[in-house]
Amino acid sequence: LVGSIAQNIAKLLDIKELDLIYRVGIIHDLGKLFIPQSLILSPKQFSENEKKVVEGHTVLGAAWIEKNFYENEFTSLCKSACQHHHERVNGSGYPQALQEKDLSLFTRIITVSDVFSALICDRPYRTKCDIDLAFGFIESKKNTWFDSDVVECLRKLVERYRKNKFL
Repeated sequence: LVGSIAQNIAKLLDIKELDLIYRVGIIHDLGKLFIPQSLILSPKQFSENEKKVVEGHTVLGAAWIEKNFYENEFTSLCKSACQHHHERVNGSGYPQALQEKDLSLFTRIITVSDVFSALICDRPYRTKCDIDLAFGFIESKKNTWFDSDVVECLRKLVERYRKNKFL
């Protein structure tokens, strides 16, 4: 779902590499493969130690790509998205507390797509949110957590969904 949402946002931003961002969206959480599934699928709130372990998926995914693939445009974008999709434009994210100027547009698109997807899908620890509620949360974090242009494109997708019932 992250890849599809990202691809649709990219299309609205006139990005030509639509297949590329779709594939990056699919791979962005690769690092979760290296976190115990009992933790990933846990229905309970994480302890501080467990939270740090789960947050490590960003660095683990990027490191795995760097170790196993030659550097090219695709692997570079994947590595960046894996490592930085929990960064926030105001610098409050992790793992490096990067700000908007340090994050690629691809990564900023993946970030919004990932959070929106997480909100509208069931998780072991909560049921899914209504699409309007999910978008309202993202919109409330515009310019602090999320790129405003990317949020505006997501707004257009949500409006399209309301009219046609598809994303």
